[in-house]
Amino acid sequence: MQNTDHRVQNDDATGLWYRDKRFLPGGIVSPSGRPVVWSRGNGWVAGGHTKTLKALPPGERHTAEYCRTLTRPVRAAAAVPRKGRRCSVRTASGT
Repeated sequence: MQNTDHRVQNDDATGLWYRDKRFLPGGIVSPSGRPVVWSRGNGWVAGGHTKTLKALPPGERHTAEYCRTLTRPVRAAAAVPRKGRRCSVRTASGT
């Protein structure tokens, strides 16, 4: 059975998502020893959150949570230095 608890695959420090359980802390790391988070998946999460926020009716009780879980990883990803500002396979390491 797949674990659907987002707290398990979400990095508390950044809000970025790990690809799967193999990349959780203590698992696979980048060549520089940093955590590996899922670049493409984090983009999908951001896109899904944006669509969800647009579709929510005014005053929906989960709006603040969706805003928070959208802005934290987007800010974290934007802060990662990359050559040419291209997306990388390993967001946290910039490689």
